[in-house]
Amino acid sequence: MLGIVENMNGLVCPGCGAEIDLFKKGGGEALARETGVPFLGRVPIDPAVVVSGDDGTPFVRSRVHTPAVSAFLEIAARIQQPAAAPPGGGPNDPRGREPPWPASEGNR
Repeated sequence: MLGIVENMNGLVCPGCGAEIDLFKKGGGEALARETGVPFLGRVPIDPAVVVSGDDGTPFVRSRVHTPAVSAFLEIAARIQQPAAAPPGGGPNDPRGREPPWPASEGNR
């Protein structure tokens, strides 16, 4: 597991830019703390994610200046940072493992 992302963390009003809390906040971060799994960030609700998904357009390319795009990019940057692995890799360290599916010409 790479980490925990708190999804649907508020809605940014498209009219005024204010954040509206539709659901409780902090559950993902609390779970990360309790389990010792990295907390990667929070992503606010953005209806444009649905539209870009339906269109087949990557959301981060379609709406450059939104809080949701910023959140996705920050989370991606955290995932790309090299993680400190315990000596020997540990049982939950996926680095160096073969994927759980058989290799084929299409996924090598």
